[in-house]
Amino acid sequence: MHLMKYIITLGVVLLAFCFGVDATAQKKELKKARQAYEELDYYIALENYKQAQEKGAVLGLEDKLIEGRCYYMMNDITKTYETFAELQDELKGEDVFIFASAQHQMTLYEDAIQWYEKSKLQ
Repeated sequence: MHLMKYIITLGVVLLAFCFGVDATAQKKELKKARQAYEELDYYIALENYKQAQEKGAVLGLEDKLIEGRCYYMMNDITKTYETFAELQDELKGEDVFIFASAQHQMTLYEDAIQWYEKSKLQ
């Protein structure tokens, strides 16, 4: 009976430790991604975001916006469009222009014009 409690307790402690390690690893990768973005190292930022997500991180709004900006700066227009299309209700300032530009480059001209118009109001 005591052995069973010990095994269960040990299992719970190990699980908690593993989740704690994963959360710490995720936070480190996100921090490295943000730092790389600030240093204009967009490729490294994207790699760190990818690693964080592989470790189970769920990106918040600001990290998703940074990810979209990185794609734009790396000239990956399809990924820029896909990222910002999911966030279009949250876009402000320069991100509105980036989304318009991505649409323009994807030959979505009518949508691009609407977003360019919105960008003038920002």
